[in-house]
Amino acid sequence: MKQNFIFFTLVVLFLSACCETNTEDTQENSIQPETEIAAPETSAFYATPLTGDSAAVIASQITYDVVVKNPNPNDEWTEQCLQNLNKDALVKIVFDAVYSGKVTAINYKDDTEMTIQQVKEMEKNAEYKRDKIAKVQFIEEWYFDAEKFQFGKKVLGVMLAYERLNEDGSLSDNPYYAGIKVMFNN
Repeated sequence: MKQNFIFFTLVVLFLSACCETNTEDTQENSIQPETEIAAPETSAFYATPLTGDSAAVIASQITYDVVVKNPNPNDEWTEQCLQNLNKDALVKIVFDAVYSGKVTAINYKDDTEMTIQQVKEMEKNAEYKRDKIAKVQFIEEWYFDAEKFQFGKKVLGVMLAYERLNEDGSLSDNPYYAGIKVMFNN
């Protein structure tokens, strides 16, 4: 019995010695990022919660597309992704801002400003009906706060794209074409 007690005690001591960690060694050997995210220049930021010393712009301008009209109603995943989108409200906001003069529409082909009359003429064309808007291209600034581990972004502008259909109503091989681009007055 005494031998079992000594044996058991030795096993416990051995195991506790193996599991003991040296905090200095652990800190030295912990994985550290290769480069730290530098603090942003003050001019690179806007009124946002991500303005601390640990926040940095990670993309001063990035552009990407978002489908806002499901080209295939049988595609349940896209339907689910778009279920909370009010596309008509988004489109109305953009056109109302153009027509009120709050923002200027830009011709995507040559980056020239369009007059309100040019936008109205464009909308008279059946190819540019608002219900055909199927994709929005976002132009954004992205930033990241490493200390708070928060990601933020600011929309700088949008481009509206229209769907291109075949005669049978299916999407063509080149399914979208650009409409107007609007840069926001940030």
